[in-house]
Amino acid sequence: MENLEQEQFMSSIVELITESWRLYHYTDGLVRRISDARVQKRGLNQTARFHKHMKSAMDKLNLEIVDFTGQDYVTELPVHPINLDDFNSEDALFVDVTLEPVIKKKDSAEIIRPGVVVVGRRDA
Repeated sequence: MENLEQEQFMSSIVELITESWRLYHYTDGLVRRISDARVQKRGLNQTARFHKHMKSAMDKLNLEIVDFTGQDYVTELPVHPINLDDFNSEDALFVDVTLEPVIKKKDSAEIIRPGVVVVGRRDA
């Protein structure tokens, strides 16, 4: 029973990390579009503070987030591309958008949760 509780706890933590990452990136993007410099600076300070605390919590949990956005897509990446069927096998692809990041054990190759991405074709 204790093992099941630990798995459920870890699953909940990973879900919270994923949603926090998503909210952070969305909020940071919005704040960067604010034209009022004072309001933008305050918003950027808040997102930076959140990021700092999130990183500290992740370190304590011995977990890390990996975002492959912009990198070449290869099948060995621990991600699920939701639009892979839109391309041919000879297309050179890259990770265009990360919808959910990879969550892994820190300093390890152990993947806790694979990411979900949208891939795009590299221009020749």
